[in-house]
Amino acid sequence: MKSILIISSQSFSLYNFRGELIKDLVNKGCKVICAAPDMSNEITQKLNDLGASTYKISGNRAKISLIEDIYFFIDIFKLILKIKPDGILLYFIKPILYGSIASWLLGVKKRILLIEGMGYVFTENSISVKYLMRPVIRLMYSLAIFFANKVIVLNDDDRKLISSMTFNKKKIKKIQGIGVDLEKFNSTTFLYNNTQYDFAYFGRLLKHKGINEIIASIKILKKEGLSPRVAFYGDVDENPSSFSLDNIYEWQAKGYIEYCGFTDDVVNEMKKCKILLLPSYREALPRTCQEAAAMGIPSIVSDVPGCREVIVNDETGLLVKVKDSSDLAAKMKIYLLDNELVKKHGKNAIKRAKDFYDVKKINNDMITFFESD
Repeated sequence: MKSILIISSQSFSLYNFRGELIKDLVNKGCKVICAAPDMSNEITQKLNDLGASTYKISGNRAKISLIEDIYFFIDIFKLILKIKPDGILLYFIKPILYGSIASWLLGVKKRILLIEGMGYVFTENSISVKYLMRPVIRLMYSLAIFFANKVIVLNDDDRKLISSMTFNKKKIKKIQGIGVDLEKFNSTTFLYNNTQYDFAYFGRLLKHKGINEIIASIKILKKEGLSPRVAFYGDVDENPSSFSLDNIYEWQAKGYIEYCGFTDDVVNEMKKCKILLLPSYREALPRTCQEAAAMGIPSIVSDVPGCREVIVNDETGLLVKVKDSSDLAAKMKIYLLDNELVKKHGKNAIKRAKDFYDVKKINNDMITFFESD
C-alpha cells in the first residue's frame, strides 16, 4: 500500500478542497496522512471519516516569523521521518517552501507541489512587498521547484511565471482547477426568479479579492437609483490584506451589503444568489466560480490571471477591468436589468462546468502524477 502525506497551512482546506481527492486515494488502497498547524478535533473527525489519519504540526499560515517557520520546518521534517511516505502533496506557500526541502532531504520518492495562485506577495505592490519580500519568495519558490518532481498550476499565467523559475519546464503541469463535485453542486433546484440576493461574494474578506471595488460599485448603482441586494459570505483572515469585522458591519449598517458570515453549506447559500462577484486582482482558478457555474450561476470576475480562465466573457459570465469600480458597476447593472441574460449565461456555465470541472476527471489526473515517473 502506498502512503501519501498531504500538508497544508489550513486544516479546513484539507476537508473542503482535498476531500474528494482523499476519498479517491483511499479507495485506490492508499494510506493517506494529512497534516496542518490548526488541525482541530472537528476536522480530524471529518478526515478520519474519509479514511485519512491526521497530525497537528506547529506553524502559522500568514504570520511572518523566522522562529515559527523554523519550528514548522522541523515538525515537517520529523513527520516525514516518522511516517516515511511514498509521496507527498504540498500546497499553500509555507508547506511548499519548507516541505519540498524536507521531503527531498529525506528521499521521498514523489514530491508534488500544488500552486493555487501566487497570493498576497505577488498582488501587493507596496515597496516592502515588491522589492523585499517578493524577490526572496521568488528565490524560495525556485528552490522548492528544483526539489519537486512535479509542480501543478491551474492557469497559463501561473504556468508561465513558475516556468520562469526553473530550467526543467517539463515538471510544470496545468490542470483545470481542483474540481467540483457535480452531483453536489447542480442546477436542478435553482430558481432564478426566487432568489434572495442579486449578487454574492464568497471567500476570505481580503482587499486583493476586490472587496473595495464591490463596495464602490454598490455606491455607484445606488446613486443611479438602483438597489442591488448583495451578500457577503466569508470571514476575516490573518492575511495582512484582510478587512476587519468592524469594516464589514459598517458596510452592512449603511445598507451596502448583508453580511452572512462563514458558511459550510455553500450549496444552499448559493441557491439564494443570482450572480457571483469576484473582482479579484489575481487568482489560480477560483473554485467558487466553478461551483457557481455548475449550479447555473454566472460570475462577474476581473480580467486577470486565473479569473479570465474560469469564465467565457459574455457567454458564462462577464469580465471587468481590474480595480475599476465603474466598470464593475456597469457590468452589475447589465445583469440587474436583464434577467434573461442571467439565465442564458447560467445555462452556458453549466455546460462548461460539466466539460471542464468534474472533480472525478481532475482527481484521476492528480493521482496519475503520483503513479507516473
